[in-house]
Amino acid sequence: MMLVAHQPHLFPWLGFLKRWKEADVFMVQDNVQFNRKDYVNRCELIDQALSRQWMTVPVKKHHGKNVDERILDVVQKNQWLARMQRLVACYGKGSWGRYCRPVFETDNQSLLQCCMDSMWTLAREYGISTPVVMQSTMCLQGDDHNGRIIDACRKLGCNEMVCGIHTAGHLDVAACEDAGVKVVWHTGLPVGRLSGLHYVMRGGEDRAFAERYLAEPGCIQYLPDRLPEMWDIAPFKRIERP
Repeated sequence: MMLVAHQPHLFPWLGFLKRWKEADVFMVQDNVQFNRKDYVNRCELIDQALSRQWMTVPVKKHHGKNVDERILDVVQKNQWLARMQRLVACYGKGSWGRYCRPVFETDNQSLLQCCMDSMWTLAREYGISTPVVMQSTMCLQGDDHNGRIIDACRKLGCNEMVCGIHTAGHLDVAACEDAGVKVVWHTGLPVGRLSGLHYVMRGGEDRAFAERYLAEPGCIQYLPDRLPEMWDIAPFKRIERP
């Protein structure tokens, strides 16, 4: 059984979706610290000038700061839909109503719920059916991130965990393997961080490209001597279609 653990993201990019699709269990890390510079409350789309633009859900600050605020505690600000609608309009009439309105135009004020609704929207579009569990419901034991991940694998019956290459800096691979959890690394065609929503709304060859990418195997076993080669990937490299 293979586990993927990831923070919830707003309309996540293809690498996120690929790990979700390949896993046997996907654990949403909803009770970790919120980082406003990450992709939890924003995603990348392309405007009419073919420039990358952020689609961002503004969030209220907790006593003027976001320090130590968990993702599941963050709430949204109002008065931000108009800018989103203008950006999504670049993709054609009907895109907002079909994909975004069910996520954003609700009475919900929770950033976590907004992220989860956006993730489920893309999961339906790309045929992702991997079971999802929320980390906040698992009562995980452990003194640090590694300990809690190992405990999650034990409780979920997983003996493998898929990680992105940027996880290497704060994951104790040896401790995981000593606990019987094999770490495998997600690799593959560097598609950058454009939201999976971009390909859905563009349709045609763009969507076909995304679906091919998600269908291709993208995990390899951890090999220490090959790890530096895996890191030679530009996170924001422009997409080159095969």
